[in-house]
Amino acid sequence: MAESTSSSEHAPPELGQAAPAERTLKLVVEYDGGQLCGWQRQNNGPTVQQHLEEAISAMTHEPTKILGASRTDAGVHALGQVCIFKTRRQIPTIGFCR
Repeated sequence: MAESTSSSEHAPPELGQAAPAERTLKLVVEYDGGQLCGWQRQNNGPTVQQHLEEAISAMTHEPTKILGASRTDAGVHALGQVCIFKTRRQIPTIGFCR
């Protein structure tokens, strides 16, 4: 069952309040890289890193940098590739599965 998040989780802390602690979250991803230019962000076309960073940034409303345990070349598929990112948002981990 999915848990909902309140809008206060996306709001900045009030003056005098401490910011939420930063968390490091691990993702295990699989993808069909047939239409992608590989893992690492680059200027010549869409990449896995770019898509993940944009999706997570849209969810957390903060800039996101994904660090991958490995990379793939253009057109390569992956199953079980590991990456991490940091966030201060308190979205339950199940929320990132949606």
